[in-house]
Amino acid sequence: MVDERAEATPSFQVTCFANRSTAEIPGAIQNAERSIDILQMNLDSVRSELIGPIKHALERQPQMRVRVLTLDPSSAYIVGRGQQLGIRLNQHRDDLHRNVREVASALSEFPSQFSLRIYNEYPTQITMRVDDVVYVGTIAKNHRSRELCTFRLDVGAAGVERSFVNQFDAIWETSTEYQ
Repeated sequence: MVDERAEATPSFQVTCFANRSTAEIPGAIQNAERSIDILQMNLDSVRSELIGPIKHALERQPQMRVRVLTLDPSSAYIVGRGQQLGIRLNQHRDDLHRNVREVASALSEFPSQFSLRIYNEYPTQITMRVDDVVYVGTIAKNHRSRELCTFRLDVGAAGVERSFVNQFDAIWETSTEYQ
């Protein structure tokens, strides 16, 4: 008997990194040629690790598009995540607001290339797309996603566009521009 599931599921390569800092994301961003999309609950690592590479990419590629989506710091979903991480609610909200403001300010010199939006939905993914590669972070109780495995996938692989690119675009469409 033939296993139909095995025939219907094409294989593709997934690269697993022990955590986000080992996933070579800053280099990929710095060398991006067309687009960068970032979907994160908290922009702390974008603020502290990726502003330089993003600026470099924007300066090097005048047609580059960078879109950043982050959870609204006033969202009710922040309460639960702060509890999971053992962070007081007011401190967590203040940190999130500060990170959003600092990322927006740091990239404000690129108004035609850079957009920052906030969303207020249950956060289901942590993803970064650089051209045709998607980096996916995991979310776990009591750990920040940057400390957990990060997976690198090619956009052209079976299901990747539907699972990650389309998800980003759907949230982008219902999000609001950061003011």
